[in-house]
Amino acid sequence: MVVETRMAAARGLVAGGLLERLVGLLRRVGLPTCAAELGVSIDGERLLAAIERIRLIRGGGYRFVLPIDLGETVIADDVEPGELRAALAGCGIRV
Repeated sequence: MVVETRMAAARGLVAGGLLERLVGLLRRVGLPTCAAELGVSIDGERLLAAIERIRLIRGGGYRFVLPIDLGETVIADDVEPGELRAALAGCGIRV
């Protein structure tokens, strides 16, 4: 959720303060919001390779559900690899 919200924020799609609000809500209920909070190591390159395999199976682009406000989303079929890499890096996942 945080990665997708970061992508939406980078596109200018999210309502003001949504990223911070979402992170705060997730933390309050004890859910991780960055790689350091997962308790396991994430191999960013393997993660990207798995996402790429899904994209190839679908025969299309990267598809993500991007939040624009609490309870409101858009489906984005045009997410570029650089957008995904930046959002993952913003969550502490090295790619």
